[in-house]
Amino acid sequence: MRPSILLCVLWLLPSAALAQSRGVALYERGEYAQARRALEAELKTPGLAERERATARLYLAASLHELGELAATRAELEELARSHPDQPVAPALFPPEFVVLAAEARKHVVAERRPPPEPKAPQVDSTATPGEPPEVSEEPAPSSGRSRLLPEVFGFTDPSGRSVGVGGGLTYGSGAFEVGARALMGTQVAAGLQVGLVLGDGAFRPHVALRATAIPGLSAYGGGPVVGARFGLGPSFTALVDVGAELFNVSDENYRKFALTASTGLGFDLLSP
Repeated sequence: MRPSILLCVLWLLPSAALAQSRGVALYERGEYAQARRALEAELKTPGLAERERATARLYLAASLHELGELAATRAELEELARSHPDQPVAPALFPPEFVVLAAEARKHVVAERRPPPEPKAPQVDSTATPGEPPEVSEEPAPSSGRSRLLPEVFGFTDPSGRSVGVGGGLTYGSGAFEVGARALMGTQVAAGLQVGLVLGDGAFRPHVALRATAIPGLSAYGGGPVVGARFGLGPSFTALVDVGAELFNVSDENYRKFALTASTGLGFDLLSP
């Protein structure tokens, strides 16, 4: 037998089998409502062979599609993909949009069958000493040593209240280290430089520093220690409280050579992520 004849025979055999179904014949004549009822009845027939059952469900889905019942069409196509995954949907026999729906239903059913991904096991320290429980590696904690740049505004006073004013500054920090420049506007205008440490990495962080201050109007300069604290107010804002004691070299006898000041203010981190 010539190969071309054999191919024709193989093509006509399914058509002959389909012709035996009343529901398929009604679908091919365009009588979709009658085809639906006939095919539903065929699917309820006891002892129906699997091949005929797959064909009946395929044409039932096609009839529902022609009747505009898309939800029912998808349900039948998904059931066809589950029960008869090898059943072809020939583009030559059905409308293109129906063939597309059948392909989508098959993908959906295949995705349902895939097992869920297994959770990754925690990494175990292979260097643990025998007899000791292995250490489970943890994700590294976020580093507290990132850089920060804080413009600051603050108010200051001395215990006697004779020197009161406001000031501003710019502080750069990296890890625990900080360095900043300050300008103070009170009875006299002053400028200062401060170098110190901020301890800890929580919301409350103690602060220690050394401060140098110059008062151009009095030709005075001096410096001394500073203690205080920093309070985190979210990812960007920091409240600051400091107490400083400074000894000045000043020629004016009316100006105190020792000053004790307290300041409080707010800073905003320009480098905050």
